[in-house]
Amino acid sequence: MYTGYLYVSWLPNYLQTARHLSMLNSGIYTAIPFLTAMVVGIVVNWVGDRLLSAEAVRDGNRRYLVALSRHRQVVGCWIVKAQWIARRSSAGVITPPW
Repeated sequence: MYTGYLYVSWLPNYLQTARHLSMLNSGIYTAIPFLTAMVVGIVVNWVGDRLLSAEAVRDGNRRYLVALSRHRQVVGCWIVKAQWIARRSSAGVITPPW
């Protein structure tokens, strides 16, 4: 939800005011994340269809692909959290948020 707001509302304004891009150029740069998401979505779904044939789903192999995707999601969240903690530590705020 917040990411959608960021790309639709904040990013074009930022590109126009801080980076002094024209409205046309800021629109083009704002479209890049959406185009990238579209291409990645198509590729990932195509790969998933190839990996999970009807026979593989019947054999129960779907659980491995789901477990792998959940693992990657958790690792991604921890990377973001580690970067956040590192920034706070370098700014002089040592205590972690938990």
